[in-house]
Amino acid sequence: MKRLVVTADDFGWSEARNRGIIECVERGIVTSVSLLANFSAAPQAMEFCRKADVGIGVHLDLTEGRSLTGGLATLTGSDGRFLGKAEVRDRARKGVVDPSEAEREMEAQVARVIEAGLRATHLDGHQHIHVYGPFVGPTVRVARRFGIRWIRCPLDDDLEGIPVSAERRAALAEYEALGRAARQELGRAGLRSADHFRGAALAHQLRPEAVEAMLRRLPEGITEYMTHPGYAESGHDFSGPPREEEVRILTDPGTRRLLGDGGIELTHFGRL
Repeated sequence: MKRLVVTADDFGWSEARNRGIIECVERGIVTSVSLLANFSAAPQAMEFCRKADVGIGVHLDLTEGRSLTGGLATLTGSDGRFLGKAEVRDRARKGVVDPSEAEREMEAQVARVIEAGLRATHLDGHQHIHVYGPFVGPTVRVARRFGIRWIRCPLDDDLEGIPVSAERRAALAEYEALGRAARQELGRAGLRSADHFRGAALAHQLRPEAVEAMLRRLPEGITEYMTHPGYAESGHDFSGPPREEEVRILTDPGTRRLLGDGGIELTHFGRL
């Protein structure tokens, strides 16, 4: 059986991203969302989740925006804002971050979602930060503390027909290595990730024919397809036309027909 979880990341970042994600849940094939609990539009996103039949993940954030807990000397500046993807990843690679700070912040973000009356079905990391070495243990402990069974491992091994730059290929190779190590730790803790993962290779290179080909090649088992739909806004380099193209693809009736023709069952982690 081919089962597909289509997850829209960054829910709660802004009203523009929320609008695109909501459209993809209501009119498209998105079955699962990942909430950024520490961003300004999170209340709007949570209100939608209370009424929607959708899997609800916590998009653990240690790289952008403002922390919920404060006092994170190795992860934030004096203003309480995270130091950015490049800096936090570099610190994680060098082992100069405090995992206890990460765990405290992750716990606060999950708690905010649960306190809003929502059931968290899975965890993943904003910009995949949760699979970087010092943060895997905290992610596992937080998941077990809240009874969350599913955690994303970004092992995207389907590059067929996708033009990938050398820089992007290096990033995908790093995600794969980190994801494999994280999957072993998850297994030892009795936690699960999807059998297959898609979407990392397609990021920034989205074309309808590439998505169609990926779906036609979908393997047996449970696959998570990571997406980033939304509407364009200023002030961020990943808030432009690619997000709007994802909205068009994910709400295209032809995409849903393709799933039906391929015998692919849409689901989310709360049903598995």
